[in-house]
Amino acid sequence: MQFDRLNKRLEGISDASKKGYPIRNLYRLMYMPEIWQEAYARIYSNKGAITKGVNQSTLDGFSFERVEKTIQALKEEKYRFSPARRTYIPKRNSSKKRPLGGLTELKLR
Repeated sequence: MQFDRLNKRLEGISDASKKGYPIRNLYRLMYMPEIWQEAYARIYSNKGAITKGVNQSTLDGFSFERVEKTIQALKEEKYRFSPARRTYIPKRNSSKKRPLGGLTELKLR
């Protein structure tokens, strides 16, 4: 699938969501290498991309081999997210706190 077709599909999902329509087959989008490439292209230049996470990995470990391995794990239903490291940070102009969390690592079973 070409990137323009991918973007059109993602825009369609966004439009349907805004209209309150149910969104189906999102999981299957993750089978497309183009979506992984697009995601990487959007975040690789961020300063945080080379900051080590809790599992000591960084975004500079991105490769097409890793993408293919992840897609295969998804198709075989062996892909599992690891728990998020949950931290609470203060809300602006409030004494309350809000949760902040991210994925800690990719787990394949």
